[in-house]
Amino acid sequence: MPKIGSASVAISTDGQTMETPAHNLNSTDSEKHGPKLPFRSAFPAEQPDSVHELTDALYAPFRLQNGSIHLSGCSIDSIPIVETSDHKYCLLNGEILSDRFAKSLGVQNIVESSEIPLVRNNAEQIASIRLELEKLADIQKLQTDSDNLVTLIWCHHVKGQVAVEFGDSTAYIAFSLWGKRLIDGLEQCPPYHCELTGSDSYRLGCDDDGTITDIESIRTCPESGRRLIINKFGKCQITNTLVDPAFLFQCPVSRRTILKRLAKQCRRCQQDVDPAAMRRRQCKACRDIKRVSPTDPRSQRIVEAFPKLAENRRWKMGEQSDFLIIEVQDVARSWTILVDHQTLKPALVVGRTGWFGPWKLAEASDWPDYVKSAGST
Repeated sequence: MPKIGSASVAISTDGQTMETPAHNLNSTDSEKHGPKLPFRSAFPAEQPDSVHELTDALYAPFRLQNGSIHLSGCSIDSIPIVETSDHKYCLLNGEILSDRFAKSLGVQNIVESSEIPLVRNNAEQIASIRLELEKLADIQKLQTDSDNLVTLIWCHHVKGQVAVEFGDSTAYIAFSLWGKRLIDGLEQCPPYHCELTGSDSYRLGCDDDGTITDIESIRTCPESGRRLIINKFGKCQITNTLVDPAFLFQCPVSRRTILKRLAKQCRRCQQDVDPAAMRRRQCKACRDIKRVSPTDPRSQRIVEAFPKLAENRRWKMGEQSDFLIIEVQDVARSWTILVDHQTLKPALVVGRTGWFGPWKLAEASDWPDYVKSAGST
């Protein structure tokens, strides 16, 4: 959009128009207005002049679910359009407008005026417009009247943003439109673009997290009852249902993502796991515990962290996604110790008395000496 020769009418956020001064072309006061202008001014007979005339058309495309919309800043710029000698219309930068587009701006039904909308009432800006016209005349033959004056048709262009609100959540949608084409339904405010879903829509709602998006992308979680954008949901690999991720977890044994309520607790390591990984109330990781070679790098790391294990030849090892499982037996008791893969710090200890007693979580104070002596508790 050309900057030189345009004029602005600023609109405050409360919708009030703040008119800018206009030039009187019939004035001969050169100190105020400079030398005689090489153009006449005219305006389309029918074009919006105030924000009040724009709001209904700006809001019309939107359908909000329990939300509201209002204007959040707007300006009306007067853009000069010139007719060429072959009855085409162009901007001051030389860009030719199609006949259909120019007609839609109302250039064929104009009213002459002795005023020109300028931001600053000074000769400098008038001189800038004259310079633009001279440059344009070098590349386009311009239509003139009997006084050899070019007619500038000042068409209103509007820009700003609308705000859509849902409780404490607000989204802003910028627009840049021709005023007459807007109220005639030939242009409209752009739709809202949701970065999360990639959708562009006029039908908007807000999920329970406060994220604004298109209504079609909001679903109700069958587990929590919360309304969330579908992109936020996770999928249970047992039921194939989409749910709030707060109700899901990844099984440390099968690595599948499942609903927490469907998990089964392994009686040995006390971890919640995928039912598919369970057999005889033990997870596959605990069932697969076995002795490892002293040369196994994992074995060497563990013995370095828990030196007393080197004195016990009965310890075995298994593995989950987050933990290594160490099983140690002595004459009276058996211990299952879960240690972090990276740090080898113990996460929990499960013990039982004898060979067939029930597995129970051990208090940290009851953890065996080889765990305590590692200094990792």
